[in-house]
Amino acid sequence: MSTTFGIRLQHGETLEVARRVGGIGLSWTEEWAHMFPPDTKVIALDNTPQGIYTIGDILEAIEGQETVERLRKEYVISEDEKMLLKEQQLLTKLYECQDEMEVLLDKGEDDFHYVLMGVLIKRLEDHLSQNLDLC
Repeated sequence: MSTTFGIRLQHGETLEVARRVGGIGLSWTEEWAHMFPPDTKVIALDNTPQGIYTIGDILEAIEGQETVERLRKEYVISEDEKMLLKEQQLLTKLYECQDEMEVLLDKGEDDFHYVLMGVLIKRLEDHLSQNLDLC
């Protein structure tokens, strides 16, 4: 799923700074945009943000992609190791979602959907724990 991210400038215009393309990942559309402070808010211009809310989120996502590619070139990461890294990144995102859900849901931690997110997180934690023991 593709998404363009921008920064709302003081005079009301929007500066496009990055683009996510499904299967390819995130990349800067403005080569100097990484110089904004990490807490600079970005907005998804043509889709949902899917976890990208600041320049720091973009930096982290790009750094993660670059780390995977660098390691893959240096060490030829197996598909299993690549999947494990993606699962670890997913777990991080699930933690963030759960934190936000606690505030957004009417019943907070007692809401069924919050509890369901906890079950999913526990299942992924168990899966990762088993797979990390095998490595």
